Amino acid sequence: MKSRDRKALWISAAVIALFSLTGAALVVNLGGVGMIEVMVDESGSGGANLEIEVPAAFLILGLNFLPSEVYEEIDSETIPYLTIARRACGELRDIPDCVLVDVRDGRETVRISKEGDRLIINVRDTGEKVRVAIPLRAVDKVLGKMERRWMVL
Repeated sequence: MKSRDRKALWISAAVIALFSLTGAALVVNLGGVGMIEVMVDESGSGGANLEIEVPAAFLILGLNFLPSEVYEEIDSETIPYLTIARRACGELRDIPDCVLVDVRDGRETVRISKEGDRLIINVRDTGEKVRVAIPLRAVDKVLGKMERRWMVL
């Protein structure tokens, strides 16, 4: 094998290793945050049904693409609440499953509960049901990222 071919082979191997390590670091950093589930059920003629699951890591990565104006709208008085919300999120992992919020107004219902390691948000009104399930670990990472990003501004 010629010296030039050997250099090309080493450069190719280095590029592949770099991409592999970057991907592995991403999986380690964001892996295990779970899936976000969204279900929408509209009854009646022309009603749509939607069920989708996306990796919660997409939400966390998506925060990198928010314009800085979004973070600038968070005033200094809000930051302590982000910290409190993160602490509450950590505590929620340790308590048994329960209903956190249950609001009923006529035919409309909003219920937020903790089931396992997820927050479940159910909204019902006449003709429509929406359910969102988000892992608590993802909520914690989002709040932490927002908190750190604001501190930099």
